Amino acid sequence: MEVLILLRANARKART
Repeated sequence: MEVLILLRANARKART
């Protein structure tokens, strides 16, 4: 499962 990784990566990119 890599949902946490995806969520973290998305949140980091969205918070640019």
